Amino acid sequence: MPVTLTKEIIDQHERELEQDYSRRKEGIQAMRELLARMEAAAPPPSSRGSGGPRRARAAAPGKRLTLPAAIMEICERNKNQQWTMRLMLEQLRSDGFPLKQAKPELAISNAMGTLAKKGKLVVVAKRPGRAGTLYGMPSETQ
Repeated sequence: MPVTLTKEIIDQHERELEQDYSRRKEGIQAMRELLARMEAAAPPPSSRGSGGPRRARAAAPGKRLTLPAAIMEICERNKNQQWTMRLMLEQLRSDGFPLKQAKPELAISNAMGTLAKKGKLVVVAKRPGRAGTLYGMPSETQ
């Protein structure tokens, strides 16, 4: 099977690489912000006790994020980004979101589909096969 190489294909790969780099940089920045919030909420190391108060304080600043809430947080942070299930999985992992399933693809796909049905996300393109459905944030004019 011959490989076709065109300027458009190279440009497409370059755009995808730049988007991936941008997403990863945003993920690292989000992790830094999360770490700063966690450090600000943690009691000083010299505090007494068996660690009970520390666990209670760590849980207090924010409620435990559900998968749909984590997806929405990522989408709101990257309003102009379009997401497939695979891109969202990569971002969730880079953000350190705890995925309980060995293969969380179905849970992410279902959550994104449900968010789209509720109008919190929009289906940008429904692509066949492994290309996957593209989701994005609804535009401000809708």
